[in-house]
Amino acid sequence: MNMDDLDFGHEFSALYKEELSEKSETGVHYSAESERYQLEEIIASGGMKNIYRALDKKCERTIAYATPKRDIDESLYEVFLREAKLTARLDHPNIMPIHDLGLNEKDQPYFTMDLKSGDSLGDIIAKLLDKDQNYRATYNTAELINIFIKVCDAIAYAHQKNVIHLDIKPENIQIGDYGEVLICDWGLSKIVGEADYDSLDEALFNPDLLNNLTQHNKIKGTPGYMSPEQIDSKHPKSPQSDIYSLGCLLYAIMSLKAPLEGFDLDEILKITVKGNIPTLKKCPLPLKAVINKSMALNPEDRYDSVIELQNELKKYINGYATLAENAGLIQETKLFIKRNKASSIIIAIAIVLVTALTLFFIGRLQGKIDQIKTLHSLSEENKDQAIDNAHQARRAEALAESRLSELKKNSQQIGKLYWQSIRNYSDHFVYKNPKSSMAYALSQLQEIKKVKPDDAYINTQLVYNFFICQKFNEIKALNYRPELVSDLVRLSEKYAPRLEKNALLKPSDFAELVGNFTVKERFNLAEKMLAYYQASPNNYDLLPVISAILKLWNPQWDQKGLNYNKAQHHLSIVSKELINLKSPILYRHSTLTILRLLPINKLTFIQSSKLDLTQIHGLNFHTLDISQSSVQSLDPLNHFPHLEKLILNKNQYKIWTKKFPNSPLQITIK
Repeated sequence: MNMDDLDFGHEFSALYKEELSEKSETGVHYSAESERYQLEEIIASGGMKNIYRALDKKCERTIAYATPKRDIDESLYEVFLREAKLTARLDHPNIMPIHDLGLNEKDQPYFTMDLKSGDSLGDIIAKLLDKDQNYRATYNTAELINIFIKVCDAIAYAHQKNVIHLDIKPENIQIGDYGEVLICDWGLSKIVGEADYDSLDEALFNPDLLNNLTQHNKIKGTPGYMSPEQIDSKHPKSPQSDIYSLGCLLYAIMSLKAPLEGFDLDEILKITVKGNIPTLKKCPLPLKAVINKSMALNPEDRYDSVIELQNELKKYINGYATLAENAGLIQETKLFIKRNKASSIIIAIAIVLVTALTLFFIGRLQGKIDQIKTLHSLSEENKDQAIDNAHQARRAEALAESRLSELKKNSQQIGKLYWQSIRNYSDHFVYKNPKSSMAYALSQLQEIKKVKPDDAYINTQLVYNFFICQKFNEIKALNYRPELVSDLVRLSEKYAPRLEKNALLKPSDFAELVGNFTVKERFNLAEKMLAYYQASPNNYDLLPVISAILKLWNPQWDQKGLNYNKAQHHLSIVSKELINLKSPILYRHSTLTILRLLPINKLTFIQSSKLDLTQIHGLNFHTLDISQSSVQSLDPLNHFPHLEKLILNKNQYKIWTKKFPNSPLQITIK
């Protein structure tokens, strides 16, 4: 073993304050505890280890206890310890945590983990295939896709740590009774680019120890879910290998069977290498495209990252076209109408009404005009009735003018309804679907401008909508200066030269622009701009802009104490002055916190004396720490469906257990 293994053993011994035993045969000092754990029964068995249900006498809880099989050669203990050490370093809500590592009374290494009640994803798929009604009611397609997205969360985190799993399959994904999703069995994982572990791959090629290797000792993984490059050890493994397995996993979720099956192992391997993937029959076309791209034979043709694959699933769930399906205009239009049914119906009704009423009144008007012409013709033929006919003609003309005035009045009322539907896109729909909403609003405004080029109200709305999209040069091209938006015109002239190649400002320039807003009417404009900015294809850090908007809403705040760990998606707020986390202006605002635009797994509040937890509704974090705040009103915490872990102080814990004695949340007291 190398020195890292030795240091790791000392770390674990120091953590539990136990004395190190004499040096083991593996070359690492681990503490031997023969009386702490009482083994009960084997609950799982792999190629080289058994997993027992065990009682931890020290902590008085039931845990999972893993140890090598009795017939395993001691030279492979390093492989076993490598899995434990690597898994322990991956701290993520969707990765099985390691609690303890040491030697038992037989000088065999062991490690302990959480023992979660529930099923593996493989068991769930088998139950669904058997048409079990209880499982079908619990695990519909939407819930299975949600599980898949959580798996992507964990694999993306591991890839950030340069770790690839190499054995992603339904049997290695544990689903808890309360919806927890945990990825297990990191025994075949690899640290990308780290040569120290290459020698361990040779040990893993022993067919007597691992039941998922070929007789030629050249593959590592599970046939049916492993990528083509895993079959030949000469080919490099990369994050794209895991992306291929994730594509197989999504295939299994949608079809309830493995994507690559055959009569024997050799046939499965041949199918994998050739890329002969059976076509999914009952599967939406967008998901088929995502699966095919993920399982591309050439790693370079797959997704660049797990995050990109995960975003494709989120697009599908939210009703947007995926990049993989290469949707055309017709498909994009169908999806837009599906996402915005109510507004589309209103617009369609308005157009039909305008057209029908216009045709109706024009028809009546034309009839009266024809009548006037007939009367004039008769007056020429019969001069005796000329005067009477003239009177009738004047009455008919007056009636026609009355009908025409009525037509204009009705058209104005319908026009107001149509105008309001356009305003809804930039005032309300922009928060949910910013890109499509602003594209529609601008296209409609520009069509109206063709008819009324000098209308002040239309030009005012164009300036406002162009400013949301940071189209500052378009504002200059208008050559118009409506008084209501004169401040926006000046700012657009100032910041137009700073636009990047992607036609957007850098976060620092964007934050500086927000700081120039001096009237409350611009508070919600800043939030609309950030919603559009966040939906644009860029990798910008949004924290400076969010900080500037929070400063706008909280003038007393010194902009200190807002800290965000991008790798762990951990946001901490250390401030007594930061009170408004959503817009204090109730007119045309989103009603949601501005923090929703950051991906947050863990949220921490420190020194927050006036914190109102209702302000963070809509956030999908897994862990909340309010132990260092004076928050006492905990009722809103019962409305966060994704919350799994809650960290409280002693007073808060008393309040919580009194109100929610049967809460399934994991509670930690500080």
